[in-house]
Amino acid sequence: MDDIISDDEAEFLGQMLQGNVLNHNMKQLPENVVALVQQYRRLENDIPAPTRAPGVYESDPVDAPFLNRGDHQSEGKAVPRQFLEMFGNKPYSRTNSGRLELAQDIVADNNPLTRRVLVNRLWNYVFGAGLVATTDNFGRMGGQPSHPELLDFLASDFKKNGWSLKKSLKLMVTSRAFKLSSQITAAAREVDPVNKYLSFYTPRRLDAESIYDSLHFVAGQKKRAIYESVIRNRLHPFLTAFNYPVPLSTVSRRPSNNVPAQALSLMNGLAEDLSGNLLSRVNVKRDVDVVLRELFLRFYAREITASDRTLCQKFLGENPDAEDWRRLIATLFNSKELIYVY
Repeated sequence: MDDIISDDEAEFLGQMLQGNVLNHNMKQLPENVVALVQQYRRLENDIPAPTRAPGVYESDPVDAPFLNRGDHQSEGKAVPRQFLEMFGNKPYSRTNSGRLELAQDIVADNNPLTRRVLVNRLWNYVFGAGLVATTDNFGRMGGQPSHPELLDFLASDFKKNGWSLKKSLKLMVTSRAFKLSSQITAAAREVDPVNKYLSFYTPRRLDAESIYDSLHFVAGQKKRAIYESVIRNRLHPFLTAFNYPVPLSTVSRRPSNNVPAQALSLMNGLAEDLSGNLLSRVNVKRDVDVVLRELFLRFYAREITASDRTLCQKFLGENPDAEDWRRLIATLFNSKELIYVY
């Protein structure tokens, strides 16, 4: 015995242990074997887990030809590989692909464009519209920033905080602009009707994934849209109804329309199914006012108002049964307050 086993022998031994052919209960093993197993496990724990990352290989560099007016059948001369001319008109090395140089140029200190685009997309996500309305176009054909100094400040702060998306989002959602009321004043309506200058908070609908997650959270389920499978030719019908993008290209700003399919999806689809699930968790035999208060806290994270209570009691009628409660819960699922940020 040389205390060394081959890979085949190790695999065979593992199968014997998994099949309980060999006893591996630590309490039933001889003392000397227990000590050896414990030593083995200590050594195994000391071995660092390998870290793997996808990568690319360098290959023969190729310069793409200039396409006249974008026509792939009308090729011009080859264009040397380099970054945007406005940040430095210097071709990349001829001996490699230029991937590393491109990555360095994208995050270079003298290139504020990357940081501006990133924080502008975060602002668009938080406030419903970017400081630059054309989130995909910062060029000559794009829009001008409504608050250029604010955009520069956010980009500088983003860099100072180590390009942290979380810190930038925290800065935005704790800002005075985010805390403003969505009730527009007469003065604001006169001078800033479209809220270009952030005189009030513009109400906006949640995106498809947030609506999906909110409905399941209220119903006491742990399903999340991020874990749903994405099949390009068979997208999730509920998410699609709420402007879920087709995953064929990147989308920096989603449309937010209001169409009948959305109401139908809530009335006859996911929300209808979740209403029964939530009903099974609610003890409707208790005092009506107590149940209504709990429902409003669960749905809207706020106390029920006197007018809300009056309407709900009128909807339920006297001596409501389980079906009456199910209909009320389905109605609460269909409310604007659940899927809009005010």
